[in-house]
Amino acid sequence: MNKNIKIIWKNINRRSFVIGIVLGIVDAGISIYMPKVVGNFLSEDFFAKIIKNNYDITLVIVALVLVYIIRGGSSFLIGKTGADATAKLQEKLWTKILSTPPRKIEEYDAGDLVSRLTNDIPVVVKAIVVIVPELLLNTFIVIGSVIFILSISVKLTLIALGIMLFVFGGVIIFNVILERYYNEYQMELGNISGILVQRISKFRIIKAFLAENDEQLLGGKKFNRNSRIAIKITGFLVLQEIIFSSFIVLIVILCITISSADINKGMLSISVLTSFVLYIIQIFGPLSEIIDVLGKIAEFKGVSKRIDDIFELENEVVSSFTQKPYSGSITFKEVSFNYGKNEILKQVSFDVLEGGNYVLLGPSGSGKTTIFNIILKFNSTYRGQVLIDNVELQFISNRDIRNNIAYIPQKSNLFAGTIRENLMYGKNSSANESRLDEILEILQIREFIYNLPKGLDTVINEYGEGLSEGQKQRINIARGFLNSASIILLDEVTANLDTDTENDILSAIKILGKDKTIIMTAHRYDAIKSMDKYIKLDRDGKIECVGETADL
Repeated sequence: MNKNIKIIWKNINRRSFVIGIVLGIVDAGISIYMPKVVGNFLSEDFFAKIIKNNYDITLVIVALVLVYIIRGGSSFLIGKTGADATAKLQEKLWTKILSTPPRKIEEYDAGDLVSRLTNDIPVVVKAIVVIVPELLLNTFIVIGSVIFILSISVKLTLIALGIMLFVFGGVIIFNVILERYYNEYQMELGNISGILVQRISKFRIIKAFLAENDEQLLGGKKFNRNSRIAIKITGFLVLQEIIFSSFIVLIVILCITISSADINKGMLSISVLTSFVLYIIQIFGPLSEIIDVLGKIAEFKGVSKRIDDIFELENEVVSSFTQKPYSGSITFKEVSFNYGKNEILKQVSFDVLEGGNYVLLGPSGSGKTTIFNIILKFNSTYRGQVLIDNVELQFISNRDIRNNIAYIPQKSNLFAGTIRENLMYGKNSSANESRLDEILEILQIREFIYNLPKGLDTVINEYGEGLSEGQKQRINIARGFLNSASIILLDEVTANLDTDTENDILSAIKILGKDKTIIMTAHRYDAIKSMDKYIKLDRDGKIECVGETADL
């Protein structure tokens, strides 16, 4: 069974779903009987009886109103079930994404992942929770109607069903083609989402490089490509509808023509023929919806695979979270690491002593950031040994090691929300308010924040609009030091700052990092000299030398 179906079935409100289905079956049963009732209205005896008895008229009206109430109740309950299931499946997929190793998630465009969460999941849920019940109920109506028309005329029924089966076979071929187009459409939609997220996040670069026309052309090209796919899908659906409607008319004309002789002989009444024609039309309605459902199932199969691809990604290895504190000594013993076929680190060995201040040096691509990723257990496929306090890193849980590390990247990684929410993020949620004030004071940003109209509760966007680069980086550094981590990893944290701001921040890091193990990657002289020792990598990812920064 499809994994998505299992997840949805496990999490839906089954009571509402079943009640909705039962009401739908009742509605379908009444619908099956309606053509016979309408046909009876053309019978003189039946019509005369209705005219004479007002009670029967009232009963018919009440029955019709009741039908629509039942139909509405069924639609509401099934729709509610679908909405709940959508939220739960989105939550499951988001949880899966969060439990996946970073290197796997980074293989996808952010916009494409967002598209799978927001666009693909509703399609899958609708197919399972809404469309499948529709398929079952319409099949029930078709079978019931066929039984009624067989009781009227076997000959006419066989002719009508023969034509229907011919049409049905053609539509199945159409749906095979539609499945391919639906899959292509959703893939392109995810691609567009990825490009738009990327472009919007770099909006100022677009403006600064006068690239509006280039981006407009790129966007137009992508939109038009997806539009052409959508037009093909629409064309196939319209052609399918034309063929279907034409055959309805053909069957009705054939039935009337063939049965005219029986009517003239008195073997068949107008009211019975009317019921037969109405049943044929009624069969075509649900049959058309069944075919439409099959088309949506084609769409479901294409979209469902995109969701399954994420669910099938490997999970991060999770072991117990002991909250054990580590003092901060780090040892690499002949560690090698590959990105695909490219060997980034080659038998790297070094020791970082507890409470020491180290700077990683080397040209771009020499493996400095890779060392950070290994320590953070973002990359666990290395060869060799990595020890934290003489404990093999592989035996330390992801949560334990990350709880003991403050990681501060080069770029300011702010989230849309308040400054407080950014600072008290994740493992910092229970941080002491007085400790927060102390850190902000040391970083020389407390006064600025508290002078804002709402202080720490001031809302900022993900780009930190209204804040200088120094202020954004101070907030990032404050977030890193707010947790009582023993290991501080600083990735080019002052690379984008002016000299005065850089020196202020380096001084603050020295104060905040007292008795902590600090490893910094840096290219700028002041940042390098702020650390006590250096580890230098060459271009091939090997250790070139280790020494005191005072000797540089």
